[in-house]
Amino acid sequence: FADCFLQDYYGIVKKRRRLACRTRAEQRRGLPFLIRRYRKRIGLLIGAVLMICLLTFLQNFIWNIEVRGNHTISTQRILAAAEVYGIKPGGYLPDLDLHRISHKLKLQFDNLSIVSINRTGSRIEIILRESSPKPEIEPDTPCNVIAAKAGQILYMDVLNGQAVVKRQDAVAKGDLLVSGIFEDKKGNTLLRHADAYILAQTEVERELRFSLSQVEKQYDPAEKQRYILSLFGLKIPLYIFGSSPENTEITSTYKPLVLFGTELPVGIYQNTHRTYTLERTSYTEEEAKELLQAEMERLEQTDFPNCKILSRDYTFRREQDTVILSAVYQCQENIALQTPIYLEEEADS
Repeated sequence: FADCFLQDYYGIVKKRRRLACRTRAEQRRGLPFLIRRYRKRIGLLIGAVLMICLLTFLQNFIWNIEVRGNHTISTQRILAAAEVYGIKPGGYLPDLDLHRISHKLKLQFDNLSIVSINRTGSRIEIILRESSPKPEIEPDTPCNVIAAKAGQILYMDVLNGQAVVKRQDAVAKGDLLVSGIFEDKKGNTLLRHADAYILAQTEVERELRFSLSQVEKQYDPAEKQRYILSLFGLKIPLYIFGSSPENTEITSTYKPLVLFGTELPVGIYQNTHRTYTLERTSYTEEEAKELLQAEMERLEQTDFPNCKILSRDYTFRREQDTVILSAVYQCQENIALQTPIYLEEEADS
């Protein structure tokens, strides 16, 4: 038994004939034999090579963008701002200065303290840190506590300062509740940062109007679906061009192509076209009352975030073809509002 290279094997075959002996190849290893074995499948090899080249080329483009750390700024606003500087699906990465773009994004939004843009292959990650809102009055600034709303005081917890009202007192908006100005035993005037939690019963009024005759959209039950191929930011319509009717409402949904958990810059936009006509609709007074009350109850969820509703009183009245709902709420809420104390010297300057 012996091992030899392919080029040496042909020399052994020639000597075998002169020596009248036989040789036999027990095993063949190496790239030449592998290519010969799959010579009829060379297309697979070429395809694999082309696929590797294509994937390497596509790594130069943005496939996916992820935004993290935003709480008060919507992801759509961040993506729209980044798109101006070239960060978008299909964007050419070698042309992007990510450090410069992150600096511009930070300047564009006042409440961002940190903006970091990282690249992982063809994926872009925008990491944000929003600035903490500065307190309206610094902790060491002299201030008073006044009433933010009119009401009747139910409970007081004075953390600092001198209370000038007591429980069960009725106060108007702007009345002084806790003073940050007082005198010491020597008669010297001292300024303090007044702070307090003052729970009061307040009254809040709301009013809604509803016309008994309104122009509304009546949609055609038949819908048209139109699809658009998105390829690296390029949108290719997959339908025959044609203008939509004048009264057409279009809603769009996007479905990206996902491969092994990675969102690729390829997808389909599905646009739903709904035509409508404008028709005048008449409502009865009872229908208007039901709609007004439902809307008022919905607004309660957003208009009273920091107070407790004790009671509500609804009153309906009609003025010509309009029904009006007036609501009076009795609430419990903290009415303490800090206001800075300005010295006369500061006021004169």
